Amino acid sequence: ADCVHPEYRGNQLNQTMIQCRLELASDLGCSDAFSIIDRNNHWNMSPYFNNGFNMYASATDPSDNGKIALMHNDFQNNSQSNSSAISVPYNRLNLIDSLLAKGYVGNGYDPENGNIKFVLNRQNERNRLRNNFSILPQTSKGVYCVC
Repeated sequence: ADCVHPEYRGNQLNQTMIQCRLELASDLGCSDAFSIIDRNNHWNMSPYFNNGFNMYASATDPSDNGKIALMHNDFQNNSQSNSSAISVPYNRLNLIDSLLAKGYVGNGYDPENGNIKFVLNRQNERNRLRNNFSILPQTSKGVYCVC
């Protein structure tokens, strides 16, 4: 789990921690990285989107009933089409859930206005990811890698 002491926030430490884990995963031959993030923590959005993660699903954390987002970084193919992008405020949870259910993927975040950018995703990729997410621990937040 990512955690930066309040006295050290604003120094891009979370960004650096994510980058280090992704470099290690790549060095180990992993093909994918997954993360579960708190959807109400908008400060946590930028570091994940900036490091190539996409939001593919949402859920409720059974340990605390918190709203979480399931994030994915495909090391081989990290591009999503920018056509027909929809920007949605990060705190519009029901609207985001609806877009995710319809096959949209969050692939960018604008910290100035708090909007997540969603684009329509290929269905076969979404099905592959559903299988991978089902093997992740359901109560932990952090970065998981598939090698």
